[in-house]
Amino acid sequence: MKLLFIDDDFGSIEPLIEIIGNKPEKEIRHIKEFGKAREAIKSFRPDIVILDIFYGDPSNDRGTGLKSLDFIWSNRFCPVIVYSAADKETMEEKIMDKYKRHHFISYFRKGQKDIKSVEKKLMEIKPHVNVLRSVEDYLDDAFSSVMKEVAPYTFGANENQQSDIVKRAVRRRLAAWMDELSSEDEKLAPWEQYVFPPISKKTIRMGDVMKEKTGDGADPAAFKIVLTPSCDLANSKVENVLVGLCCSVGETLLTAGVAKNTKWDKIKKSFLTQGHLNGIVLLPKLTNLIPSMAANLRALELVPAEEIAKNYERVASLDSPFREMVSWAYMQIAGRPGLPERNLDEWAKEISKELKATEVEEQG
Repeated sequence: MKLLFIDDDFGSIEPLIEIIGNKPEKEIRHIKEFGKAREAIKSFRPDIVILDIFYGDPSNDRGTGLKSLDFIWSNRFCPVIVYSAADKETMEEKIMDKYKRHHFISYFRKGQKDIKSVEKKLMEIKPHVNVLRSVEDYLDDAFSSVMKEVAPYTFGANENQQSDIVKRAVRRRLAAWMDELSSEDEKLAPWEQYVFPPISKKTIRMGDVMKEKTGDGADPAAFKIVLTPSCDLANSKVENVLVGLCCSVGETLLTAGVAKNTKWDKIKKSFLTQGHLNGIVLLPKLTNLIPSMAANLRALELVPAEEIAKNYERVASLDSPFREMVSWAYMQIAGRPGLPERNLDEWAKEISKELKATEVEEQG
């Protein structure tokens, strides 16, 4: 486990380093210049950062380490233990509240009293660190494999075109390549239908699972699923967002005429294999976010677009092709398929060139 200490006062962290540094599985590095933190984080790639926030006396309020924390959170995600002389109230105001009291950010006040607490925290998050490291290695391997295949096709393009082609091709191939791996290894878990939290932060999409902010997260009735086509939502073409209401699985199935004693294999064939039945889509449980529930695509509601951000939170998005499955289910009841906005000009020009080339060949 690689630990990086960032602190301008080595004497204040030396007792802590002496205690945790005796463990053979730990590799420790210390830097005191906050300005070199980014470089050290990139080159050392720590599993955990033990970070001081203030340069010198906290009373000076020179929160230099906050920039390092922001960099870690945006560019090199790993657990951070804030080890500072500042009082708890200051830390909660400057850090804990800002980062929504994330499980991977902890605060301990400098001193002999909290050294054991820091050591205990390191042991607590060690299993999570091992998972993060294995996932990072997995993604690095995937990226290398994809780049090896994609890069040769960009030779001959100018620098700007080459960069754009590689970014777009790698993005799509990497997603497809990893999906292919998961399909080879094992069946998807039911909750893998979701992308959580949703990728798009600015625009809601068809298939987003919404929860009323004041609603009980364990109550299916607090949830709705977006049915308005993503292309309409992206271009602000709608004043109201169409949503399907959710309710408990048992309540929905009984309403649909499914008997209480229906065996699981029949439920699998009638609902799960087909994806929907009579406008009912079952949605799997996602621990701590979404209860087991069903969306009734016949029980609809129009929510003013301006109220979405105010009254609802997007907890997850249905991933492809499950998003398309919901679209198809609803389309069978009432609608048209939505198509994303595409660069038709570029496509049309390509077709035009091919037509001209074909015309020249025929004349020749």
